[in-house]
Formats: sequence, C-alpha cells, structure tokens
Amino acid sequence: MPGNAGNRLAGQEHRAGVTLLSGRATGRLRGAVVLLLVRRSDSVVERALVMQGASVLARFRERPQLTGELSTAPSRAGSTAMAHAVEDARDRYRRMQSGATVDRGS
Repeated sequence: MPGNAGNRLAGQEHRAGVTLLSGRATGRLRGAVVLLLVRRSDSVVERALVMQGASVLARFRERPQLTGELSTAPSRAGSTAMAHAVEDARDRYRRMQSGATVDRGS
C-alpha cells in the first residue's frame, strides 16, 4: 500500500463495512497508483485518490469521477494508466472476496 497517503486515508475512513484497496499500473513514460475506498455491501467506490506521473512531485489527488460502481470504474478513468490501476485494484478486491491470496508483486 502506498505510504503516507494510504495511512492517512485509512485513518480518516476507519469504519466497519469498507475496504481500502490499492492498484498500480506501470508504463514506459508514466504510471498510476490508485487508492479506492469500497463499501463491501454493494461494491461501490465511496472515495478515490490517484497519483499519476513519473515526477517526484507527483501527489495523490481526489478523483470523484471514479466513485460509483466498482465494476464500471475503469471506464470512468481519465487515462489508460489510471484505468489499468483501477483494474488492478478491482482484481485484488475480487481475489480478497473469493478468499484467494493477494499477489504482492515483486
């Protein structure tokens, strides 16, 4: 999970019934990391933060367009990298729900 932003979001939104997900995508020039707060009862994204770019100045920013149904969130992403990161988070959520282990990557 991405450092300070993930910890801050977890602290702000610590309550029963929600899951904090992260997803990432890499690209030749720029990648993306997403933090999604998902309501478990109906798989709805309540809050979304995204960090895009390769700069050390990149910061997490709120992305309200990603809120809503988790299943359709990639179609609301503003870039290919963001869509891939949301798909990664969605896949992790599905694995968590099915009881499978989550691949931490390398």
